[in-house]
Amino acid sequence: MEEEKRILVIDDDPSFLKCVSEYLNGHYAVSVAKSGKAALRLLGQGSCPDLILLDIEMPGMDGYEVMKCLKDDPQTKRIPVVYLTGLHQEEYETKGIDSGALDFLRKPVSSQVLLVRIHNYLEIARALRSEGRGELDEERLAGLPRPLSSRELETARLMARFYTNEQIAGELNVTVSRVKQLVAGVLDKLELEKRSDIRKYFK
Repeated sequence: MEEEKRILVIDDDPSFLKCVSEYLNGHYAVSVAKSGKAALRLLGQGSCPDLILLDIEMPGMDGYEVMKCLKDDPQTKRIPVVYLTGLHQEEYETKGIDSGALDFLRKPVSSQVLLVRIHNYLEIARALRSEGRGELDEERLAGLPRPLSSRELETARLMARFYTNEQIAGELNVTVSRVKQLVAGVLDKLELEKRSDIRKYFK
């Protein structure tokens, strides 16, 4: 049941935390953290949410630093993370998606939009938790008008597991700049707007 799904909201604005909690309570089990360090302590105690909503601009440890800690920890690296921020510039969104986020939402966001988005994110999370999570339909990929190169296919497989550019670079033993080129090629050939849309090619 969706009521059993757990959402962790990380934001330094108490009024925003209260607002989002009111949006989500009754639909999900909501926990909040007022800083990145507090969130990491909470997660270190074994609390493993189904989804994290993460602000970027926070004192002490910003959202990007929190994301890096999450991705570096085997216990948390597969938790889907969505940035929910007041930053609207495109470069912040690009950096956020490149860091491994599932999506980038801009404040303010209506309760109905947030609920629909979270429902969709949790569907993705369900696929990731299943056996063979993030498995691409490679037969479908082979039938594309412009098939992926072998290197692009390797990249797409890692994108389907929501690896960051840095993680992909490590797996493929190439530079991050090369990974960015490969990711751009995958998105272009699959006609996708953003990395998280790779799920459209899951089995």
